[in-house]
Amino acid sequence: MGTENGLKRVMRIGCVAVMLMMFGGSRQSFADNPDYQGPFVKLHGGLNFALDSDFDGSGPSFPSGDASLEAGAIVGMAGGYRFNRSFAADLEYSYRRNDIDKIEGSGGMIIADGGDLASVAIIANGYYLLDFSDTWSPYLGLGVGLLQEIDSDVELVGISDQKDLEDQVFAWQAMLGAEVPLDESWRFYGEGRFMSAPGTDLSNGNGSYRVDYNNLSLIAGIGYQF
Repeated sequence: MGTENGLKRVMRIGCVAVMLMMFGGSRQSFADNPDYQGPFVKLHGGLNFALDSDFDGSGPSFPSGDASLEAGAIVGMAGGYRFNRSFAADLEYSYRRNDIDKIEGSGGMIIADGGDLASVAIIANGYYLLDFSDTWSPYLGLGVGLLQEIDSDVELVGISDQKDLEDQVFAWQAMLGAEVPLDESWRFYGEGRFMSAPGTDLSNGNGSYRVDYNNLSLIAGIGYQF
């Protein structure tokens, strides 16, 4: 599946980011930068909850129903710039995946009993950090970008050929979190975020499902300020 390649890219780039953190830390971990100004890299991971959604099918072979999705995971990385103690921006690359528990049609009929829903997102984010403490800083964030790929393997009951549905759509997200400086360079952060890609058309050439792809994520991460 295409999004599995996205996960592999996240892991490869993440390894490079860790090497950059280690190399930078050996040179600049004692730098005096009270305004935190400069470039940074971040790695994060956590739980992703894809909210239940209507799967609106395009025809009889794509029956409509209400989808229930299981808790899944999110991993990602970002590189950006901290302008001062209050403002920062980054470009994020992240991967999400959730298993489909079931899709229930009219009258309680189960039309799908498995599958998954996954995505690869490239999003530009801006952050405002509330600077009232040297030990931790709550922040707000907003981002816009692209789901470079969103796809689903829907296992329809009694139908074997409606698989590998995909699309590429606009997405936005909002974040609320807190950052904890560990020293002059390293930062730990925890965050809750909502990401939405409304009106997604998952298709495979034979038909499509229209889905509102909405997610709540709880993540933890580590960042390094160069």
